[in-house]
Amino acid sequence: MLFTYMPALVIWTAFALLMLLTLRLNRKGNPLLNYHLSTATLIALPAGLLFVPFLSLPAPVQSLTGVNFWLNTISLPEISIIAGETAASPATAEAASRSSLPVSVPLLLTGLLAAAGLLRLSFIYYKLRKSLRHASPVVDSDLLSEAEQLRSRLGITRNVRLLTSADTAIPFTTGLFRPMIVLPENTLQESDSQQRRLILTHEMVHIARSDFAAHFGELLVRHLFWVHPFVHVLYRQAAYYREVSCDSDVLRLNSGSQAAYAEMLYRFALLEQEKPQLRAAMAEEHKLLRRIRNLDFNPHPNHTTTPMKTMKNSILTSALLLLLITGLMACSDLLTDTDASRTEVNLDESITYMGQTITLGELREQIANNRQNLLTLIEENTSDTDPETLQIIQHTADEMGNVLMLIDNGHANRAIAAIESLPPPPPPALNEGDSPDLFTVVEQMPEMIGGQMAFYSALRYPEMARQAGIEGRVILQFIVDEQGNVTNPTVVRSAGAGGLDEAALEALSQVRFKPGMQRGRAVKVQMTQPVVFRFSRSEDTSS
Repeated sequence: MLFTYMPALVIWTAFALLMLLTLRLNRKGNPLLNYHLSTATLIALPAGLLFVPFLSLPAPVQSLTGVNFWLNTISLPEISIIAGETAASPATAEAASRSSLPVSVPLLLTGLLAAAGLLRLSFIYYKLRKSLRHASPVVDSDLLSEAEQLRSRLGITRNVRLLTSADTAIPFTTGLFRPMIVLPENTLQESDSQQRRLILTHEMVHIARSDFAAHFGELLVRHLFWVHPFVHVLYRQAAYYREVSCDSDVLRLNSGSQAAYAEMLYRFALLEQEKPQLRAAMAEEHKLLRRIRNLDFNPHPNHTTTPMKTMKNSILTSALLLLLITGLMACSDLLTDTDASRTEVNLDESITYMGQTITLGELREQIANNRQNLLTLIEENTSDTDPETLQIIQHTADEMGNVLMLIDNGHANRAIAAIESLPPPPPPALNEGDSPDLFTVVEQMPEMIGGQMAFYSALRYPEMARQAGIEGRVILQFIVDEQGNVTNPTVVRSAGAGGLDEAALEALSQVRFKPGMQRGRAVKVQMTQPVVFRFSRSEDTSS
């Protein structure tokens, strides 16, 4: 499963590299545009991966509970038994079922790394909340009045709280829905009125632009995908250009304050070096000295804030970039589906499946007929058949359609591989007397008395197979008659050796069903039951 996302990750990495090169070449360009482009590239990583499963090439697979691909018969959930374990309780059966699932080590490792990143982000949030608990409201009436004027001037409709704290060396803004500005205590004590106004302006601009929401998204991506080096570099670039673009707005709002603002940034840079641990974790360091060198000391006299046209163009460009990267990542499977991966369709080509020889054309015709039968069944029984059964039938018809698409598009090898993973075609004959009254899908399907646990309790791993290390998968086909008894049990897919077929048949003979019902009467229903015999992973490694 992890490899499904590899083409998307490669595409994002290429775009991230291209973006980093662009930012390096455009260091003197519009900082707001650089900020939005960096953020868009970061957000595109989880967005693109999220849509990959919805736009990938169809890959038909066998459902654990579904309709038999060939017979259109209902297949019960697969039963797994592990050598050396007994069916003492439902918990044991559940554990056996879980252990039979394929575990992807790379996928598991990726999940653990993402969880570690989220754990670290949670710790950062905890430190921030702890720091805020020690903060106290600002009581300086002049500062509060200045903040209210700035809020009105910038069109901020939400209330903004002003706090002061000894746990931070530089001011910062936090709060997604209830914004607050946290000011260092020494800043209030040592700064003059002009510097305090510049500090408030800077933080108010962040709130007016909703920078904290973007910052939170960047943090989330950074900690989810922290193993990717480009994520960290892009995060730092976005943080830097966010502050540089904010600096530009501050200087536009405070004409003639360039020197005072540069002096203030320099003082914060010194404080950052003296006590970096006292800063709240979400108040990231932003290369203050580099920002001072890049300050715009000649802002446009007619612009009090970032021009609205510039802001709109920046957001639009970034949105288009986000859609482009997300779209290419989501369609990565289709993009890598080149003509080189296709083969010319030869419907006369013979294939061997479970000992039977059939041409690709005959196979396609059989699949198409079975799919049409299922679709007809859905149309004719919508009002009588329960919704769950109809959903299963529709899912199988979709799988058949996917196989037909693969064959028609020249992916014969992929289609054959998908077909070979499905249950085999049925044995040729049922008793003639049973045929008229035999159903494959009914309004109320038979139910195993005692549930799947009843079958599992009766299932035993043959001692000969256990000693010889034999594993295998058996598929049983049988009829549940009007009394709920199992009749005509047949092995349609054999494990081949070790007595596994016989053990599965023996377990099936010991279970009973509630009979299937059609139009209010009990009828015979044909069904299948997959059974897996395997060893535990610990036994595999020890042997």
